[in-house]
Amino acid sequence: MLDIRRDSLSEMIENLDMVATEISPPNRPGMTLLPLDDVTVIDLSHALAGPFASTMLGDFGARIIKIEPPGGDISRAWGPPFYGSEPSYFVGLHRNKQSVVIDFKHPEGTALFWKLVEHADVVLEKLRVGVIDKLGLGYEAGRARNPRIIYCSVSGFGQTGPYRDRAALDLILQAESGMMSVTGEGRRPGRARGRLHRRSHGRHVRRLRAS
Repeated sequence: MLDIRRDSLSEMIENLDMVATEISPPNRPGMTLLPLDDVTVIDLSHALAGPFASTMLGDFGARIIKIEPPGGDISRAWGPPFYGSEPSYFVGLHRNKQSVVIDFKHPEGTALFWKLVEHADVVLEKLRVGVIDKLGLGYEAGRARNPRIIYCSVSGFGQTGPYRDRAALDLILQAESGMMSVTGEGRRPGRARGRLHRRSHGRHVRRLRAS
């Protein structure tokens, strides 16, 4: 894991230059190339829907570079159960990924992000609607540095419309969709287990990219 709190900017740029030169289809003699072996995804998402989508893209061969805040991804605290010292939830959602800690409150953090974007194919983000543009990291800024970059923004109620600013956890989506009205016992609504809406959201993101 690269961490701008410990490394100097010059050392980080050198490290990212090494990362960038490796962003190419892997040479695996005797092994069949996977469908997304030539795709690199910068993953800014957290919680479930976004990480689940990037995990599936990684399973199909994409190189996933996960960006974490200085305190780490929130799901690093979601235990027990644990796999070794890490929560099983975090481990299961972040296989096949590389991790970089970047603090976007510092100019050095922004510089490191753009260094990665220049050599990537996709930026996946799950920030509140409009936040990525306020940070100066939105699609227009990304396209200016890499004309072929694709941005995928994951949100509960979309990027436009009257509900765009609403938060959306799985329980909220189950209630809003009416799903809770047909589960449970009697007239008492119930919550379906397994975070179905968030996982379904992630699957749709994966299908859009894989197609």
